[in-house]
Amino acid sequence: MSFGPLLKIDLRKITRNATIVREALRHNDHSMMVVVKSCCGDPNIVRAIAAAGISQFGDSRMSNFERLREANIEGEFWLLRSPAPDQRERMVELCNGSLQSDLDTIRQVEQLRPPAPHRVILMLDLGTGREGFQPHELLRACDEVERMAHVELYGLGIYFMHASDPAFVETTLRRFGEICNEVESALGRVLKAKSFATSLVYDHVLKSGFVPSGLNHLRLGTMPIIGRLTSVDDMPALPGLATDTAVLEVKVIQTKVLSDRPIALLEIGNLDTDIHALRPIQSEIRVIDSSSDHTIVEQTPGEYVLKVGDAVKFTMYYRGFARLMSSPYVTKCYSV
Repeated sequence: MSFGPLLKIDLRKITRNATIVREALRHNDHSMMVVVKSCCGDPNIVRAIAAAGISQFGDSRMSNFERLREANIEGEFWLLRSPAPDQRERMVELCNGSLQSDLDTIRQVEQLRPPAPHRVILMLDLGTGREGFQPHELLRACDEVERMAHVELYGLGIYFMHASDPAFVETTLRRFGEICNEVESALGRVLKAKSFATSLVYDHVLKSGFVPSGLNHLRLGTMPIIGRLTSVDDMPALPGLATDTAVLEVKVIQTKVLSDRPIALLEIGNLDTDIHALRPIQSEIRVIDSSSDHTIVEQTPGEYVLKVGDAVKFTMYYRGFARLMSSPYVTKCYSV
């Protein structure tokens, strides 16, 4: 018997979402890595994504890859950040590839001599706010990795933290494309992945029609799983995407009336999720406050007033979903 909040996950809708996104990318000659850290590498969800014909999965935490390996999930597993020194050997055991911005880590991987070459995407920092080699460092790093026997230079990558500025996105992606061309010319071969993220960047690409020449690989997480962008947006990121792949059901544990408004206390709080990243399905309900253990909702007076034991349902945005998936206090159940 389960107690507390219940997160209902529709795996069939996730497969459909992943299929829609994959087909949209195929039209633009892009391949895709689905980032599964928001669902904590949940094997049920990853299987649903794989059913759409997707085989590359990215995550930032080694324990999630352990879950997927134990569940016999097939596909390529990519670590999205450089591992700490004591995690390098485990990374090689669990992961087919990784996003790297540290040459010492890559040199150590080479010394570990994995049975199959460990693929790396070297990250580039073009003022995007996170990890990466500086442009003047990149050619030297690429040349060193290219000469390694147990590490494969799979491609180059970039991440955007300032994705909301369209002019910055377009200028930076153009520069990234130029640098990729320079590296390919220096190496005398084509890179398999010229990779960029996030979902917000892809949304801009779709809306503007701007597709950087030669860039061919996207890392997306939110859109295939919950149908939305990382920002608070009630509309699906692409036509046909379901935004109710995960529905949270929370019981009312107390009711009262304040200033003629019905108020209900719910059995969920800030320890469980980001309350502000939940969206009530019932249009007459509004979240007005929360604590570590409770959420307070206000109900527009109508024919029916919530009572103790009733369930209030929510869809959610990225932060809410990720926190719910990681909470031990929330029961997850799946439908297919």
